[in-house]
Amino acid sequence: MSHRLAPLMLTALLALTGCTGGVGPSATADPGDTQSLGDACATVADTVTDAITDFGVVDPADPAAAAESVARIAERLEAATESIGNSRLAAVLPRMQDALAEFGEIMTDVAAGDLGRVAALPGPSARVRESFATFRTLCAQE
Repeated sequence: MSHRLAPLMLTALLALTGCTGGVGPSATADPGDTQSLGDACATVADTVTDAITDFGVVDPADPAAAAESVARIAERLEAATESIGNSRLAAVLPRMQDALAEFGEIMTDVAAGDLGRVAALPGPSARVRESFATFRTLCAQE
């Protein structure tokens, strides 16, 4: 009798603890999250989409305008980050901000005449694109 009861007890224990046996993204939710990944993505989707679009039209030929544009993008992302209650998404947005800040600093230096800094642009530019891609991939899971 006890051999038949053990699987039932295990099933009941797993149900009580919320374990469904899934391996998908929602199975790894942080207990401190106040938003599902889907809700968090919806909260910032417009802001991130606008940021992606705005970054795509930054004109490196006008470094001062590019630095200003990137600073505005970073400010909007920072404001959006404050409204996120999901740890997985909250970890992605600061990477975007950091890469944008680095890109903006370089453009500011270039605008001030330090043309040698142009060679440093590919790194942060690639990190911005990678963080945008990570956002899209993560939010596509929901």
